[in-house]
Amino acid sequence: MKRAILLFCLALFLCLTAHNAQAQTQAYPDSSASWCFDDFNNSYLVQVWISMGADPDTVILGQTYKRIEINASYNGQPPELVKYYYVRSDDTGKGYVLLLDSMQEYLAVDVGANAGDTVNDVLTIGTWGVDPYFEIQDIIVDSVRTYENNGVTVTRQFIHAENYPILDPGAAYFVFWQAGAGNSVGPVLQYTFADGFNQVICVRVQDTYVYSIQSGLPGVPCDCALSSVGVEEMPKVKSALISPNPSTGIFALSSPTESTTVYSPTGQELFQTTGSQIDLSAYPPGLYHAVVRTAQGVGHVRLMVLR
Repeated sequence: MKRAILLFCLALFLCLTAHNAQAQTQAYPDSSASWCFDDFNNSYLVQVWISMGADPDTVILGQTYKRIEINASYNGQPPELVKYYYVRSDDTGKGYVLLLDSMQEYLAVDVGANAGDTVNDVLTIGTWGVDPYFEIQDIIVDSVRTYENNGVTVTRQFIHAENYPILDPGAAYFVFWQAGAGNSVGPVLQYTFADGFNQVICVRVQDTYVYSIQSGLPGVPCDCALSSVGVEEMPKVKSALISPNPSTGIFALSSPTESTTVYSPTGQELFQTTGSQIDLSAYPPGLYHAVVRTAQGVGHVRLMVLR
């Protein structure tokens, strides 16, 4: 009898624990989050900043949403406000987006999905911008992986649209859902990342870095402004520090540095240097990353090599 009671209590405990863990898994962050990516499928570099501020909740048609703001900088120019999205999470791991144009809500994230699952009728975009191309698609979960680094643990579902396979193997690392961080680019999955012309640079929630292009791991500081800093401040810092950017390979720093570490487009360390110049003339075109250390602190800068 005692054994039966113990087994019953154990089963009840496991059930409650599983339910509690599921309830604590949500799709989107609650506030103060940022995502950023670069789009080089153009004749010039486009940098995109996506931010969720600490704004009060927005109630629309009786439902409570968080607002996400999109800003973009074209070829080093000051960023422009592009669009707002309104998102919410439920207690099953699903995330929804409300499109104000149609006043319709759509499924956009499911961090409760398992490897091999097909999640039906998910809102995706083919192009971002003021008037993006939206498409409802079935999403296949290729794998679910957990990463831990520097005390930060995250779980990601690597995914692709059923009718849009991954064309560039390296692009697969940029297309994911992540518990508590939504899509790899914020509100909605951009399925054309599968072509390999875009790179997710950084994802940050509160004061925690949950993705960095340097290694793909969490817990690595990266360059993506929180809304409390102001997305418009970041390009000004970069342009004052390094120019020209983009460049054919030679980048001039506005002042000498204590050290500069340069990373490849895939996050591998290439070299360290000092002085007032970064020379990438011997390397192929692409998007590089530099960690610049000065007396004032450490800066993270993206370097675009075009020829």
